[in-house]
Amino acid sequence: MSSSTKLVEWIGRVSAGALGWVLVFMGTFGALFGLVQLFFGPEWRGPVGSLVVLAVSLLVVAMGIYGNPTYRERIHATLG
Repeated sequence: MSSSTKLVEWIGRVSAGALGWVLVFMGTFGALFGLVQLFFGPEWRGPVGSLVVLAVSLLVVAMGIYGNPTYRERIHATLG
């Protein structure tokens, strides 16, 4: 494998890892926002919107973890 191919693969892994962590942090903040709105938000909004935000945020966190190449390889190794 040539050095330019290794460099491109390394850049791809680093950028995928960075984007994965960005998704994890955004999802975590969204989940915290959803929980705060669920318990301390105005009552006219209702809990449905907060639960939808919480569910989408948890999905974003899961996508961020799976998008990180290191964790994806661990998941594939664990599951077979």
